Amino acid sequence: MLKFLYIFPLSIYLFSSINFVSNEYKVVNENENLRFGLNKNKAYKKYETEPFTQFNIRTITYSMKDLWNNLGILVHITNVGQYKYKFKISTYDSNGNYLENSNCMTHGEKSYYDLEFEFSDKTKMAYGLVTYVFEISDVYNTYVVGKFEMLSSTAILDYEHPSFAARTQIICEPNLGYSEAWGDYIELENIKEIYEIPTFLRFTLNDLKIRLKYEFAQNQKPRGQAFILFPIPEGFYEMSEEIQSLYDVIGDEINKGLARKDDNGESITFCNNNDFYVEQGTNHHSSKYQEGYEPTKDFCIPREFYPELKECYFGIKLRDFGWSGVNALINFKVRFTEYVPNPMYNVVGEIGEGEIDGNIDDSELVNVEL
Repeated sequence: MLKFLYIFPLSIYLFSSINFVSNEYKVVNENENLRFGLNKNKAYKKYETEPFTQFNIRTITYSMKDLWNNLGILVHITNVGQYKYKFKISTYDSNGNYLENSNCMTHGEKSYYDLEFEFSDKTKMAYGLVTYVFEISDVYNTYVVGKFEMLSSTAILDYEHPSFAARTQIICEPNLGYSEAWGDYIELENIKEIYEIPTFLRFTLNDLKIRLKYEFAQNQKPRGQAFILFPIPEGFYEMSEEIQSLYDVIGDEINKGLARKDDNGESITFCNNNDFYVEQGTNHHSSKYQEGYEPTKDFCIPREFYPELKECYFGIKLRDFGWSGVNALINFKVRFTEYVPNPMYNVVGEIGEGEIDGNIDDSELVNVEL
């Protein structure tokens, strides 16, 4: 498991839902083109079933935000015959394992019904892709009238897993025999397996040029916040308070957040525009200027932690990004390739009084530790 200092909660802060009201399969909305204006990007997926013709089922809409707000799936049916029907929506996790079902019955006394299918934490807290299967049964048959998937907007990206598709909004048309899911697609570009940096525990994020390509379900500018996450050295909490305090100012810098440069309307590059102060030679931080410290936009780790962090993971936390409100942790590996613990230099010259001559014997040379 990777450990990071001051990790921000991967709270599921999702996008605002879009309300669709249909009348005989025609979408009615303040913007009638809203449904059809959703971009069919790499997150989009269409699912097909046999069209159900026994009675009318209005367009069904649902979102991850509805699920997290404890709202159920609303189903309105009309022209129902004088029979009893059982309606069931079951959910399955990303491995195909059954989670739960929500069911309703008709009693054969009305021709129309409004049904609501509610779900518990088994569905809400399932990790990864969740599949929903909508079935209707009579005394003779069971019909699958809807099938779709939703994927929460929490992602972990790295060199081996550089892309993620969040499916967070669905429309189901049982009478027409299909369902559709929309969301945002993000993908790391220019990501390396490992960044070799020839400076001792110090790097400029701007130079890494880590870029994130995005495809949103609707045309909009990238929103959200980004933060740098530092690794925690092995055994950090067993170290002395004095040593632990060297990380205090790092926490302050993390909270300032990163800048995001929109390169071309399709991708962003992460960079740091915040100045803080670091002591040359020790990499100790300060939140304000003091003697011996210089302003810098570089990220530095105190030299005391070199043995544990000469090769380590850093992270970029992306919060509430895009149309779906994606929360992503971007991991990148760094190897610091240069370290001279006690540098020694030969000083050419004479010690003592007198004139400096050009003839120096080896016995006159001394080592000076800096």
